[in-house]
Formats: sequence, C-alpha cells, structure tokens
Amino acid sequence: MVTRIAGMPLIPTHDWTSQAAVAMCGGSADHAALVRLVDPKTWRLLHIGASAGADSSGSTGLLLMHAERLSRSGAVRAVGENILVPWSETTCHPFHAAGFDAGGIVHVSDAVHDRLGVSLHIYHRGSAVESIEAEIVRASCVILAASLRQFTSAIAEPDWLTARETAVLEHVVNGHTANEIAVLLERSPHTVHDHLKSIHRKTGATTRGELIAAAIGRRAIKPAA
Repeated sequence: MVTRIAGMPLIPTHDWTSQAAVAMCGGSADHAALVRLVDPKTWRLLHIGASAGADSSGSTGLLLMHAERLSRSGAVRAVGENILVPWSETTCHPFHAAGFDAGGIVHVSDAVHDRLGVSLHIYHRGSAVESIEAEIVRASCVILAASLRQFTSAIAEPDWLTARETAVLEHVVNGHTANEIAVLLERSPHTVHDHLKSIHRKTGATTRGELIAAAIGRRAIKPAA
C-alpha cells in the first residue's frame, strides 16, 4: 500500500489518470488498472487512464480503447462501495474485452465534488481478489479524490496541465531556469514564461519554491537523480 500511495500523482497533469493507473498496479505483474474521472450526475467520461502491465496480450492502448467505448455507452459506471467482481460477471468490462486472462476485479469510487468523481477498476489475474486488496484500493481512491479536491472547486472541472506545461514543470523541478527550459524545449523564453504563468494559476503556487515543493512533495513529477 505504501508503494502505491508514494506513486500517486497529486498535481493534475495531462497524464494524471495514467500515472494513477501505473501507481495502482504497484509494480505487480498480476495487476492492471483503469482510472476514470466522471461526472457523477450524468456519468459523462471526463478523463481516463490505464496501465495494462499485468497481461502481455492486452496492451494499454487496447484497454483504453475498450474502456472509452464501454464508458461512453454506460456499460462501466462508478460505484459507491468496494465491489469484488468475479471474472464470470465481467463480460462487458474493459479488462475482459481487451483479452486479459481470467481473474477478479475491484470497483471503487469516491466523490471529489458534485461534478467530479474518481472511479478505480483494478484487475487481479488468477486467484480471487481478497478483501484486503479491496481495502487498499479504497484507501488509494480516497487519496486520489483528496488530491484532486485541492486543485478543483465545486463549480469547475479540473484545470489540467497540458503536455507542454507538464514538460516545463518537470524542468523547473530539475532546477532549470526559464531561459534554459526554452533552449531544452526549443521554444522562446516568452512562450516558456506563458507556460509558467499558466502552471502557477492552475496549481495555486505563488512562487517557484512553492511550485517545486508541491511537485516533489506530491510526486507528480519525479526529479532527476
């Protein structure tokens, strides 16, 4: 559980759900994960990420394709409590559709606010999923919901960092100046400054130090060794 929590992304970068899915797998070859952000009132899919390292026959891309298709059709929905689902009941689930071996699935969800909910779907290959696994998933879901709550309000959806902003933030954490980042990303210093202003606005950090402390402390960006 500690390994999973340590890897949780708490700054909403463009690949936030994908990072969360990787963290939920905890480095285990027997797990795969699907992380969805939805509107809890309409079930509209807002953001989705996956990690399919548990089964070589089902790639992350294939899992995402089926997850998006089934999510938009309403076949996969968030739930309010831990639900252990046997493989025999997963015929309309993305893991099954993506060709994963027989196993079990844990569904857990939590509300961020009245317009945003986090939904985790964790696959465990082979033997039945134990209740302790469901509790670990639930605890992780609470952490993810709390992390998003810090960067959202009750009247707005998450203000995600773009891929370019994420790259700029990574270089900031690694100690580069705006001019150095401009050279590394082959962009003008003016463009980099615009990205930095946007990052500060979206994360709520008022200084470079606050931004670095938030990114490192919340493990959204891994500093270079």
